[in-house]
Amino acid sequence: MPEIKSLTRILKEEHIDDPTTEDILRLKGEGKIRSAYSNVVSLSEFKGVRWGPFHDGETWGDFEELIKNGALVLNEDPLGVLLQTANFFGDGETIEMEWARIKFRESYPSGEEKDVDEQLYEKRMAQLKKAGINPKKDTPWLANLGSSEECKGNVYGFLRRFVQKWYDAKPQRTDWNPAYAAPLKSERFYQEKEIGSNGWLNRWNEYQVKKKEEGDSYAARTADEIIFPFNGWTLAEVFKRNYERQPLKKKSR
Repeated sequence: MPEIKSLTRILKEEHIDDPTTEDILRLKGEGKIRSAYSNVVSLSEFKGVRWGPFHDGETWGDFEELIKNGALVLNEDPLGVLLQTANFFGDGETIEMEWARIKFRESYPSGEEKDVDEQLYEKRMAQLKKAGINPKKDTPWLANLGSSEECKGNVYGFLRRFVQKWYDAKPQRTDWNPAYAAPLKSERFYQEKEIGSNGWLNRWNEYQVKKKEEGDSYAARTADEIIFPFNGWTLAEVFKRNYERQPLKKKSR
């Protein structure tokens, strides 16, 4: 199998220092790459694309637009690459940092501020650590759903539909994550039988954890965002294990 020419090398040959989405689409049109990430061979190269030409994406709709315009390609790109691109947390964000922000968000329609109970905070941090997640170092995953039509209905339905669409785009898929991906390594985290189910996702959605503790009034803040305390690489691994344990999901719908 011939060695893949890295994106860094291609950009250097093309004399492109700061690639734009237009550069990516031109290179694809000229046959030099198959997608924005097809020639990415390292995590640093991935970050160069995610925080370079795609840095201004803010919603799931913006992410969908990258697929529509051909910069991202479902039958070329691993699921983890796509989900980490759709992660709207900045590079270097941590779970602990996000919880610190959640503690002071406006939780109610009236605008009244209510600090997160310290016992809830400590309890959640302990749960994450027990699962092998490091709140001080690990990056969370944020889906900002915005007004995307795909996101209407079941809060996790859009995600499940997207994964199925990706799975169906190429027969017998095994490319859940690229070799350079950085998913959570803790096997304890992946051991639950219902991993990847709606109930499992709900238990890991940080907003739902708070809603359960604080009451339905918090729902006003949760209608258009999902936060998982792990990154897109880990989310791809979650769906990989979900599909492996439920073979019927592999059939196109």
